[in-house]
Amino acid sequence: MSRNYGIGTRDLGTAGRLWLQRPQSGLSYSSIATYSRSWEGGFAPFAKQNGVGRMERIDKELVNNFVKNLVKQGHSAATIKNYIAAINTVMKQANPEWKSIKPSDIGAPRRSYVRTKAPILDREPLIRAKNSLTDDREKILIDLARDFGLRKKEACLFDAKTAQKEAKSGRITISTGTKGGRVRIVPITNQRQIDTINAAARIQGKDRSMIPANMSYKDFRPTIDRVSAALKRETGQSLHSLRAAYACQRYREITGYHAPVIAGRRLADKAADYQARAQIATELGHGRTDVVAAYVGSAR
Repeated sequence: MSRNYGIGTRDLGTAGRLWLQRPQSGLSYSSIATYSRSWEGGFAPFAKQNGVGRMERIDKELVNNFVKNLVKQGHSAATIKNYIAAINTVMKQANPEWKSIKPSDIGAPRRSYVRTKAPILDREPLIRAKNSLTDDREKILIDLARDFGLRKKEACLFDAKTAQKEAKSGRITISTGTKGGRVRIVPITNQRQIDTINAAARIQGKDRSMIPANMSYKDFRPTIDRVSAALKRETGQSLHSLRAAYACQRYREITGYHAPVIAGRRLADKAADYQARAQIATELGHGRTDVVAAYVGSAR
């Protein structure tokens, strides 16, 4: 059998991607893209730098050293967990006997679900990020994520034409691209949201969403990457952080106080705090209120 478990290439990075792309993997396009980026752009280069150029030589010790390097570089626990998931997925595809490595097995930092870094509420950095982009479809994704708390895929598949009609009743339905297919309602509480919907509708034109009719979500991924890069450059935060900014804004609208991650501690009383978290959880598409701590901070 040739190297890399016979996938047909001697390059470690390419081999991982090819194993993921096999029809037998059963992975979605988005999962393949995510794991491929982690493998080709992160783990494979590290392995080669450490003298490992073939999959047959990858072991727990190498993965452990890779994780230590990620920690040293300041990567979050969530990012490290995603890298480990990518490594396990690739290796399991190539070698069914591969024993999956748990983050706890190699001393990876535990993921915290309580946000301690405040999201950027100031709109000026977002304007700069948008001005650095050239395509209106790229710019509108920032507004949709910020004004409605949408995930990446939800923003891409947003049907502004339908939203225009629904907004007249004071709310819109988010149903396409949601995690687990969960449908949710987002209230219309300010004029900025209406302006964003109208702008999105103009950009959408005759298409069914923010993605042009001749493109798939996979084809549209480079657009998302450009938006993410612009946000990182101008704000130091991710597209997902805009959901946290939305949540913190809603927390203040509901309670009259800044969110704990903004204020440094909980200012609202427990009942008001819980009510806000329950409402925000519903608007963000989560089934549990404790998850909201990842957006607005601790409830203590």
